[in-house]
Amino acid sequence: MNIIFKNKQLLYINHNLKLDWVYRLYKTYTLSDDDLEEIKVYGGRYINNLIEKDKIKIENTLLDLGIAELVALIELEKLNDRQIGLAFRYKYFDTAKIASILLWSSITILFSAIF
Repeated sequence: MNIIFKNKQLLYINHNLKLDWVYRLYKTYTLSDDDLEEIKVYGGRYINNLIEKDKIKIENTLLDLGIAELVALIELEKLNDRQIGLAFRYKYFDTAKIASILLWSSITILFSAIF
C-alpha cells in the first residue's frame, strides 16, 4: 500500500487517478456531447475503446512502479448519463471490506462498553 501512497501524485498527474480512504484507485470519465454522439453511432464499443486505451496506459504505469501484479480493475460503472467510473484495488485483499469490518467491530465494541 505504501508504494501507491508514495506515488499517488504521479498517478494523479499522469492518469487523473485518485486514491480513496481505503486505498482504491479511481477515475471518473465525463463524456462530452461529441462522445454522446459517438455512442449513439457505435454503441458500447465506443466506450470500451475509450476506456481500454486509458486502462492500458494505467497498467503500463503500474508495471513501471512494480505493482501491476498486485492491482486489478474491479469495476467499471455508469455513474449517470455523462459519467463513467473506473476503479482499481488490490487483487489479494479487499481494503474496503477490511475497513468496513474494522469500523463495525469498533462500533460494536464501543456500544458494548457503554451498555
